[in-house]
Amino acid sequence: MNYLFLDLDNTLVGTEDLVLPVFLRILKDDYNLCLSEDDFYRFFLGKAGRDLYRAISTHFGGIKLNENSLLEKQQAQNHAAILNKGFSSAPHLIETLEGLSTKGWQMSIVSNSSPEKISLTLENMRDDSEGRLKFLCNGRLISCHLRQKPDPFGYLESLRRALPKEGEVAVCVEDSVTGAQAGIAASLPVFGFTGFARNRSEAQEKLRSAGCVDVFDDWKDFPEVLKRHGFLSV
Repeated sequence: MNYLFLDLDNTLVGTEDLVLPVFLRILKDDYNLCLSEDDFYRFFLGKAGRDLYRAISTHFGGIKLNENSLLEKQQAQNHAAILNKGFSSAPHLIETLEGLSTKGWQMSIVSNSSPEKISLTLENMRDDSEGRLKFLCNGRLISCHLRQKPDPFGYLESLRRALPKEGEVAVCVEDSVTGAQAGIAASLPVFGFTGFARNRSEAQEKLRSAGCVDVFDDWKDFPEVLKRHGFLSV
């Protein structure tokens, strides 16, 4: 058995295009904070919940945010937007993971999102009405919302649950520098995914600089990336 620990948002599922405008609108309406999508990706990619709010507060000179109210409003509006529009998985994701599953790889999701947000995301995927991704992970869903990346808690917990034996492989896939730092801090090989990045070349450079073993932008290429680095036999 080998183990694949997977970030969720913008690694498996394109979530930011739906939920980010909701969040930026709340900041503008409730706090008169004008944060562009480009600046969000530049300064805050990989953060969520209260960690995100505190980073934004610092970014804007210590402005006080009502975290409880903001979290409640964001969750409610995200929920409505998700139910209305749903998400799409990354191209070639599910067939690639199913192929790896047949070769003895077990998948787990390790996300900064709350358990409720993880479940809501998996249950509202437009191109996965049969729940194939959820089936592949089979309940192995680890939320780091109380100890968010770059804290390695989520990946250390994944290793604790998997208990890889000698000769077994455990790797993770992340789209953000903070996520990559969490995996590296847990002594895991980290691969960077840039398929949802607005500027792929810039994202690739950042992930490589953060210490990723390699980067890729289409899931169909991932098995070859694993082979190239000796993590998957032919």
